[in-house]
Amino acid sequence: MTAVVPARPRAAALRLVVLAVLTAALCGMLGTVAPERASAAAPATAFGNRVVAVTATRAGMPYVYGAAGPTRFDCSGLTQWVYAKLGKRIPRTSRDQFAATKPVGWSTVRPGDLVFFRNSGGIYHVAVWAGGGYVWHAPRTGDVVRKVKLWTRGVYLRRV
Repeated sequence: MTAVVPARPRAAALRLVVLAVLTAALCGMLGTVAPERASAAAPATAFGNRVVAVTATRAGMPYVYGAAGPTRFDCSGLTQWVYAKLGKRIPRTSRDQFAATKPVGWSTVRPGDLVFFRNSGGIYHVAVWAGGGYVWHAPRTGDVVRKVKLWTRGVYLRRV
């Protein structure tokens, strides 16, 4: 004698099978997309970490208006020098660097991105995002290249 399975449990079992097949298919599709995205982002993150590391080697160097390294810097001279050390050319002034970079949001900012400050006259300062709410910058005459907590969110975040 064969057992007869009632309709409701059979329908529930069928739904579970369909759900399992759809889940497996979806996971398979995501599995092919995610690594591509990860591999595209990984080099930029590694590069950004190198930007921060090279910037940190200039810690304590004096700010001198118009200086672009290797032992004295103004803000945009520092960012230009760091990127040049890593094989990327960016313009000399903070305004031109701003124009030559692409915007990013707070949710996508990565170490090595540039942080631009503005006032009513426009862009006047640039720093390197270090991560964790910190930036590296060459602040002003009489000061030195240093890492500080970002003191405002009223900035533009950009990527080279």
